[in-house]
Amino acid sequence: MHIKENTFRFFAQLARNNHTAWFDAHRREYRQQVRLPLLRLGEDLSPLLGALLPECEGPFKLSRINRDTRFSRDKTPYKTRMWLSFAHTGGPGEIFVAVNTEGCYVGVGLKGGKQADLAVWRQNIQGNAGIWQRYFHHLQQLMPIRLHIPACYKRQVITAAPASLQPLSQAKAVWFLTLPDSTCTTHCVHNCFIRLCRMAPIFLFMRAAPRDLSRRLSELGSALQPPDARTDGLWTTLQSPGQRIPGENNIDKGI
Repeated sequence: MHIKENTFRFFAQLARNNHTAWFDAHRREYRQQVRLPLLRLGEDLSPLLGALLPECEGPFKLSRINRDTRFSRDKTPYKTRMWLSFAHTGGPGEIFVAVNTEGCYVGVGLKGGKQADLAVWRQNIQGNAGIWQRYFHHLQQLMPIRLHIPACYKRQVITAAPASLQPLSQAKAVWFLTLPDSTCTTHCVHNCFIRLCRMAPIFLFMRAAPRDLSRRLSELGSALQPPDARTDGLWTTLQSPGQRIPGENNIDKGI
C-alpha cells in the first residue's frame, strides 16, 4: 500500500496534537498510514531513479518523524512532514519525495555547509545560463515550482553571472519544490516518478561536474525513454540547447 489520503490526515491531526501522549496513542496509525506506505514507495521508486540517475542507485533514506529540539525555540516533538531522500550521499544535492498535511510533493535541494559545497552548482548555472533559463521556464509550464532560498551570502560570490541568476549564485542553500498534491495517491509511483524526471536536470546542475553537464543532460533523453508524453518537450529542450521554445520571445528570462 502506498500513500493514501489518511497519510495526509494523520499529519493534519498531529499538527493539532503535537505532543507525546497523543502520538503514543496513535503510534499504530503512524506505522500503518505513514511509515510503511513511505517505505513501500521508496522501494518502488529507488530502482526507477537508479536507472535515471546513477547517483540514486543504492538505498534510499527515510527521515525521522522526531524533531531535534535541542537548539530550537520550537519544542514540539514531532515533524508534520516526512520525506524519502535519494542520492543523499556522495556529494551535495539530493532529490526527494515528501508528504505533509496538504499532500505529496517532490523536490531537489542543495544545502551547503561551506561555500565550496555549492561551487559546482554555481559554475554550472553560470556556464550554461541559456540552457538553465530555457529549461526552468519550460519546467514551470509543466508544473508549478516553488523556489526556496533560506539565506544568501552578502558578498558577491560570482560577478559574471547574469543578474537574473544572482539569487541562485548567492544562495547558501537552495530548494526547488513542487506544490503539495493530495490527488497523487492514484498511481502514486507513476505520478511521483514523472515529477522526479522533470526535476532531474536541476539535480544534475547541482551535482554533475561542469565538464560532464552537457553530456549528462542529453543522456536523460537518450538513455531512458521518457515515461510520459508530457515530458517529451523537456527532453527536447535539453538535447537541443540551441533550439527556440515556442513563445520564447515573450519569456521573462528571470527566475
